[in-house]
Amino acid sequence: MSIKHCQFIRARCFEMRSFYIFVLLISLFGFEMGYGNSVCHLDATFFGWCRKIKSGFTYIASANKCRRISGQCDARDNFFIDKASCESTCKTKYYLEIIERDT
Repeated sequence: MSIKHCQFIRARCFEMRSFYIFVLLISLFGFEMGYGNSVCHLDATFFGWCRKIKSGFTYIASANKCRRISGQCDARDNFFIDKASCESTCKTKYYLEIIERDT
């Protein structure tokens, strides 16, 4: 086997490896785009053992609006500190997805 042949095989292996990494990255990026903001379809969850009340907003997909919500201690999932962040994360994007699914 000649040196040129070995170099050709290494180059092909490098090309294939690069191609597989590229496909993997594109797949992960697509997955993130599809599910990255799926928090908008979850329920707001309150947790902790304290007496303080935390107020914020949660997105209601069926109404395409953010509504005020309060609960104890801390919150996660579909919970936003202010209305602007709730609307910028969920409102337009998910309302359009619901319309497209229903038609």
